[in-house]
Amino acid sequence: MAEGRVDSWIWAIRLAKTRSAATALCKAGHVRINGDRAKPAQTVKVGDEVRVFTTGGERIVECDKIEKARARVPFHSHPTAAGLKGCSHATRVATTM
Repeated sequence: MAEGRVDSWIWAIRLAKTRSAATALCKAGHVRINGDRAKPAQTVKVGDEVRVFTTGGERIVECDKIEKARARVPFHSHPTAAGLKGCSHATRVATTM
């Protein structure tokens, strides 16, 4: 089964601009995996629900695939406007403001 670090995965799907920013989100308690508070090195697996609380609101995503490389940005739109559309690493479940 594919597994990876949650901070690296959050950075890879572009919910955080930098890997260190993703780590800071975890350390501050702004990341939850299946409802439990996540530490930066905690593993995320396919099928896990990950909630990330940022200044833009809460992002709820389901992990579809684990990869170490950063997801490409869709050519036709800005990553903020597109959300996770075109990203092969996660399925957008919901966004709350």
